Amino acid sequence: MQRRKLEPQKPGYGFVTALVQLPHETEMDKLSMSEFGIKKEDCAKIADRTVNNTGIADMDRYPEALTVADIQGILERSYK
Repeated sequence: MQRRKLEPQKPGYGFVTALVQLPHETEMDKLSMSEFGIKKEDCAKIADRTVNNTGIADMDRYPEALTVADIQGILERSYK
């Protein structure tokens, strides 16, 4: 992957660019949930625990928080 130059006129852009490149450079993009014994049907339980056990559902702190359905959808679309 080609590295992009930092652009001072776009604050934070370098961080986001590096964050996008991280999975590729560490080869984490080649890992799959199934390799770790996670089944697709586990996505609902993982999503529920993510929202209800981490405080992400605290709408006062996170007015646009992800819902259980949002997270479940992300996990299911990412599942390999």
